[in-house]
Amino acid sequence: MRTNLITILLMVILNINVAAAKFTTDLSWGYIDFKPYHYSVNNKVQGKIAETVEQIFTNANLNYSTVKLPNKRAKYYVDQGRIGFTTVIESFVKNSSLYLRSTKPIYTITLGAICLDEISKINTIDDLKEIKLILLSGYTYGLDKKIDNTEGYKVVLQAQNHESAIKALIHNRADCVLGYEGPFLVEKAIHQDVKFYFHQIDSLPVYLFLNKNIANSSEIMKLINNAIH
Repeated sequence: MRTNLITILLMVILNINVAAAKFTTDLSWGYIDFKPYHYSVNNKVQGKIAETVEQIFTNANLNYSTVKLPNKRAKYYVDQGRIGFTTVIESFVKNSSLYLRSTKPIYTITLGAICLDEISKINTIDDLKEIKLILLSGYTYGLDKKIDNTEGYKVVLQAQNHESAIKALIHNRADCVLGYEGPFLVEKAIHQDVKFYFHQIDSLPVYLFLNKNIANSSEIMKLINNAIH
Protein backbone atom coordinates (compact mmCIF):
# COMPACT_ATOMS: atom_id res chain seq x y z
CA MET A 1 0.00 0.00 0.00
CA ARG A 2 2.82 2.39 0.94
CA THR A 3 4.65 1.56 -2.32
CA ASN A 4 1.52 2.33 -4.36
CA LEU A 5 1.05 5.66 -2.60
CA ILE A 6 4.65 6.67 -3.28
CA THR A 7 4.24 5.67 -6.94
CA ILE A 8 1.08 7.78 -7.26
CA LEU A 9 2.78 10.80 -5.66
CA LEU A 10 5.75 10.49 -8.01
CA MET A 11 3.40 10.33 -11.01
CA VAL A 12 1.60 13.48 -9.82
CA ILE A 13 4.91 15.34 -9.40
CA LEU A 14 6.13 14.21 -12.82
CA ASN A 15 2.85 15.25 -14.45
CA ILE A 16 3.10 18.72 -12.86
CA ASN A 17 6.66 19.11 -14.15
CA VAL A 18 5.66 17.94 -17.64
CA ALA A 19 2.71 20.37 -17.66
CA ALA A 20 4.99 23.23 -16.66
CA ALA A 21 7.62 22.27 -19.21
CA LYS A 22 4.99 22.37 -21.95
CA PHE A 23 4.58 26.12 -21.48
CA THR A 24 8.19 27.27 -21.48
CA THR A 25 7.43 29.71 -24.28
CA ASP A 26 10.09 32.40 -24.30
CA LEU A 27 8.30 35.41 -22.80
CA SER A 28 9.59 38.93 -23.24
CA TRP A 29 9.43 41.26 -20.22
CA GLY A 30 9.37 44.89 -21.31
CA TYR A 31 10.71 46.99 -18.43
CA ILE A 32 11.86 50.56 -17.86
CA ASP A 33 14.82 51.88 -15.88
CA PHE A 34 13.10 52.25 -12.49
CA LYS A 35 15.73 51.88 -9.79
CA PRO A 36 15.57 50.21 -7.23
CA TYR A 37 12.70 48.12 -8.67
CA HIS A 38 14.15 47.15 -12.06
CA TYR A 39 17.19 48.50 -13.88
CA SER A 40 19.98 47.29 -16.15
CA VAL A 41 23.52 46.38 -15.06
CA ASN A 42 25.76 44.98 -17.81
CA ASN A 43 22.67 44.26 -19.92
CA LYS A 44 21.09 42.25 -17.11
CA VAL A 45 17.97 43.38 -15.27
CA GLN A 46 18.33 43.75 -11.50
CA GLY A 47 16.26 45.21 -8.66
CA LYS A 48 13.57 44.34 -6.13
CA ILE A 49 10.76 43.67 -8.60
CA ALA A 50 13.23 41.97 -10.96
CA GLU A 51 14.13 39.54 -8.18
CA THR A 52 10.44 38.85 -7.54
CA VAL A 53 9.81 38.20 -11.25
CA GLU A 54 12.77 35.83 -11.42
CA GLN A 55 11.53 33.92 -8.38
CA ILE A 56 7.99 33.67 -9.78
CA PHE A 57 9.17 32.32 -13.13
CA THR A 58 11.61 29.93 -11.47
CA ASN A 59 8.81 28.58 -9.27
CA ALA A 60 6.56 28.27 -12.33
CA ASN A 61 9.31 26.55 -14.37
CA LEU A 62 8.99 29.19 -17.12
CA ASN A 63 11.66 30.91 -19.20
CA TYR A 64 11.59 34.60 -20.11
CA SER A 65 13.74 37.23 -21.78
CA THR A 66 14.04 40.94 -20.97
CA VAL A 67 14.06 44.13 -23.01
CA LYS A 68 14.72 47.57 -21.56
CA LEU A 69 12.47 50.32 -22.97
CA PRO A 70 12.30 54.12 -22.62
CA ASN A 71 9.28 55.28 -20.56
CA LYS A 72 7.12 56.54 -23.42
CA ARG A 73 7.95 53.64 -25.71
CA ALA A 74 7.12 51.18 -22.94
CA LYS A 75 3.69 52.78 -22.57
CA TYR A 76 3.16 52.65 -26.34
CA TYR A 77 4.24 49.02 -26.57
CA VAL A 78 1.96 48.04 -23.69
CA ASP A 79 -0.97 49.88 -25.30
CA GLN A 80 -0.29 48.13 -28.61
CA GLY A 81 0.14 44.67 -27.08
CA ARG A 82 3.71 44.41 -28.36
CA ILE A 83 5.34 42.85 -25.29
CA GLY A 84 5.02 39.43 -23.70
CA PHE A 85 4.43 40.67 -20.18
CA THR A 86 4.90 43.71 -17.99
CA THR A 87 4.88 44.50 -14.27
CA VAL A 88 3.05 47.78 -13.64
CA ILE A 89 0.25 49.40 -11.68
CA GLU A 90 -3.19 48.79 -13.17
CA SER A 91 -3.74 52.28 -14.57
CA PHE A 92 -0.67 51.90 -16.80
CA VAL A 93 -2.51 49.30 -18.93
CA LYS A 94 -4.91 51.23 -21.14
CA ASN A 95 -6.14 48.24 -23.17
CA SER A 96 -6.71 45.72 -20.40
CA SER A 97 -8.56 43.42 -22.83
CA LEU A 98 -5.16 42.58 -24.37
CA TYR A 99 -3.80 41.11 -21.15
CA LEU A 100 -4.37 38.63 -18.37
CA ARG A 101 -3.68 40.14 -14.95
CA SER A 102 -2.19 38.21 -12.07
CA THR A 103 -4.76 37.50 -9.36
CA LYS A 104 -2.47 38.95 -6.69
CA PRO A 105 -0.06 41.88 -6.81
CA ILE A 106 3.61 40.97 -6.98
CA TYR A 107 4.78 44.15 -5.24
CA THR A 108 3.58 47.45 -3.75
CA ILE A 109 5.10 50.87 -4.45
CA THR A 110 4.53 54.13 -2.56
CA LEU A 111 3.55 57.35 -4.35
CA GLY A 112 4.33 60.73 -2.86
CA ALA A 113 5.43 64.33 -3.27
CA ILE A 114 9.17 64.97 -2.94
CA CYS A 115 9.75 68.56 -1.85
CA LEU A 116 12.53 70.82 -0.58
CA ASP A 117 10.23 72.47 1.97
CA GLU A 118 8.07 70.81 4.60
CA ILE A 119 4.69 71.75 3.17
CA SER A 120 2.03 71.31 5.84
CA LYS A 121 -0.72 69.62 3.84
CA ILE A 122 0.03 67.09 1.09
CA ASN A 123 -2.08 63.99 1.57
CA THR A 124 -3.84 63.67 -1.79
CA ILE A 125 -3.16 64.47 -5.45
CA ASP A 126 -5.50 67.46 -5.24
CA ASP A 127 -3.32 68.98 -2.50
CA LEU A 128 -0.69 69.56 -5.21
CA LYS A 129 -2.84 71.96 -7.25
CA GLU A 130 -1.33 75.12 -5.77
CA ILE A 131 2.25 73.86 -5.99
CA LYS A 132 4.72 74.18 -8.86
CA LEU A 133 5.14 70.57 -9.90
CA ILE A 134 7.55 68.30 -11.78
CA LEU A 135 6.01 65.15 -13.26
CA LEU A 136 7.58 61.99 -14.68
CA SER A 137 6.80 61.50 -18.36
CA GLY A 138 5.08 58.24 -19.24
CA TYR A 139 3.82 57.58 -15.70
CA THR A 140 0.11 57.34 -14.86
CA TYR A 141 0.45 57.56 -11.06
CA GLY A 142 -2.47 55.18 -10.56
CA LEU A 143 -4.95 57.75 -11.83
CA ASP A 144 -7.62 57.68 -14.51
CA LYS A 145 -7.41 61.46 -14.96
CA LYS A 146 -4.50 63.47 -16.30
CA ILE A 147 -2.44 65.77 -14.13
CA ASP A 148 -1.92 68.89 -16.22
CA ASN A 149 -2.49 72.63 -16.26
CA THR A 150 -6.01 72.28 -17.67
CA GLU A 151 -6.99 70.43 -14.48
CA GLY A 152 -5.73 73.20 -12.21
CA TYR A 153 -2.21 71.91 -11.58
CA LYS A 154 0.94 74.00 -12.07
CA VAL A 155 3.09 71.56 -14.05
CA VAL A 156 6.36 73.28 -14.98
CA LEU A 157 8.35 70.29 -16.23
CA GLN A 158 8.07 66.65 -17.28
CA ALA A 159 11.23 64.70 -16.53
CA GLN A 160 12.33 61.39 -18.07
CA ASN A 161 13.17 59.78 -14.71
CA HIS A 162 13.58 60.41 -11.00
CA GLU A 163 17.24 61.33 -11.42
CA SER A 164 16.54 64.24 -13.78
CA ALA A 165 13.43 65.25 -11.79
CA ILE A 166 15.38 65.50 -8.53
CA LYS A 167 18.16 67.48 -10.23
CA ALA A 168 15.57 69.94 -11.55
CA LEU A 169 14.04 70.21 -8.08
CA ILE A 170 17.45 70.96 -6.53
CA HIS A 171 17.88 73.75 -9.09
CA ASN A 172 14.55 75.23 -7.90
CA ARG A 173 12.65 74.53 -11.11
CA ALA A 174 9.59 73.64 -9.01
CA ASP A 175 8.35 73.12 -5.47
CA CYS A 176 7.85 69.34 -5.59
CA VAL A 177 8.26 66.23 -7.71
CA LEU A 178 5.42 63.72 -7.90
CA GLY A 179 7.27 60.42 -7.71
CA TYR A 180 7.85 57.15 -5.91
CA GLU A 181 9.55 56.50 -2.60
CA GLY A 182 11.97 53.78 -3.74
CA PRO A 183 13.61 55.77 -6.56
CA PHE A 184 13.54 58.88 -4.36
CA LEU A 185 15.55 57.10 -1.65
CA VAL A 186 18.13 56.15 -4.28
CA GLU A 187 18.50 59.83 -5.23
CA LYS A 188 18.44 60.96 -1.60
CA ALA A 189 21.47 58.76 -0.89
CA ILE A 190 23.32 60.49 -3.75
CA HIS A 191 22.38 64.05 -2.68
CA GLN A 192 23.12 63.71 1.03
CA ASP A 193 23.74 67.44 1.42
CA VAL A 194 20.15 68.31 0.39
CA LYS A 195 17.22 68.29 2.83
CA PHE A 196 14.23 66.55 1.22
CA TYR A 197 10.72 65.92 2.51
CA PHE A 198 8.65 62.98 1.28
CA HIS A 199 4.86 63.33 1.65
CA GLN A 200 3.14 59.98 1.14
CA ILE A 201 0.02 60.09 -1.00
CA ASP A 202 -0.85 56.49 -1.84
CA SER A 203 0.35 52.87 -1.94
CA LEU A 204 -0.13 51.21 -5.31
CA PRO A 205 -0.14 47.46 -6.07
CA VAL A 206 2.01 46.23 -8.96
CA TYR A 207 0.56 43.37 -11.02
CA LEU A 208 1.98 41.12 -13.72
CA PHE A 209 0.13 41.52 -17.03
CA LEU A 210 0.52 38.71 -19.56
CA ASN A 211 -0.23 39.22 -23.26
CA LYS A 212 -3.25 37.13 -24.30
CA ASN A 213 -1.76 36.56 -27.77
CA ILE A 214 0.98 34.35 -26.35
CA ALA A 215 0.32 30.69 -27.06
CA ASN A 216 -1.22 28.93 -24.04
CA SER A 217 -1.51 32.28 -22.20
CA SER A 218 -4.27 31.04 -19.88
CA GLU A 219 -2.26 28.01 -18.82
CA ILE A 220 0.88 30.12 -18.40
CA MET A 221 -0.99 32.60 -16.21
CA LYS A 222 -2.26 29.75 -14.05
CA LEU A 223 1.35 28.67 -13.48
CA ILE A 224 2.34 32.25 -12.68
CA ASN A 225 -0.57 32.75 -10.26
CA ASN A 226 0.31 29.53 -8.46
CA ALA A 227 3.91 30.72 -8.15
CA ILE A 228 3.07 34.11 -6.58
CA HIS A 229 3.33 34.04 -2.78
